[in-house]
Amino acid sequence: MSNIIVAGAGHGGVAAAMKLAQQGHSVTVYEKSSYERLGLPHKDTFDESAMEFAGLEVPESWRAPNNIITIVPLDSEVAPLTLPEDKNARSYRYLYPNPSLRSQAEKLGEKQSKAALLGIIISALCGVVIVLVFFSPFIFGVSLWGFAEPFLVTLMFVCAFVVSLPYNKKLKELEEQQKAELEENPAFAKNLWIFRKYKQYEKEKMRIVYALYILSVAVGYVLAALFPASAWSLCSATLLFLGNALNVKFVTELRKEVRPAEEEIDREKSNSAI
Repeated sequence: MSNIIVAGAGHGGVAAAMKLAQQGHSVTVYEKSSYERLGLPHKDTFDESAMEFAGLEVPESWRAPNNIITIVPLDSEVAPLTLPEDKNARSYRYLYPNPSLRSQAEKLGEKQSKAALLGIIISALCGVVIVLVFFSPFIFGVSLWGFAEPFLVTLMFVCAFVVSLPYNKKLKELEEQQKAELEENPAFAKNLWIFRKYKQYEKEKMRIVYALYILSVAVGYVLAALFPASAWSLCSATLLFLGNALNVKFVTELRKEVRPAEEEIDREKSNSAI
């Protein structure tokens, strides 16, 4: 399998990328236009024989009543394609139909991720120094290596949480503004449904993930207290991995649940542009 870059998300680029993806290659399509301009306001006559020549079927969602084909990037039938965008950008388009609020949310989300990552890195480096100085037997003559893992995890969690607080507050304010707009406009009924599904995920599923993270730290300290000179506390890290695995599972299930509504929104926008 090869890593292939396709320049341009035009008809030829999309057809070529689809064919390559079907053959098992990893394909990334780069397009200079913003996502909002791709496919939605754009329509063009298109010779279907080009798709037939490539051995590809024309998805019905691309076909307008007058047989003009409207390209809708990242349609469900073009799932192997990816665009160079933030992981949450696709969700932002449906959660924030207001372009101004969406732009602000995307920027805040990006800043929050960078701040949290920087906080984790700095706290991890400082934590390692503290562990080497105070947890080794060289200072106090007693080995406390068992406390190293839970201490480092606690330090990184606390630091990431603290640096994320200002961004979380601003994101909450944007969410409330967008929610009010969705509730006032019946045209955004599907967006509101998607919005509520994400809120439900945060309230129900993420609590399970956070509980596992906290439990991991607590178990780490218990094991450290029982075996202070050994590395048994590392066993508590399995709960961290379990929490991450469950989070991936929950997000995947959520995306599958909201995807049909997202496709309907895309089709409505595509039809309105004709």
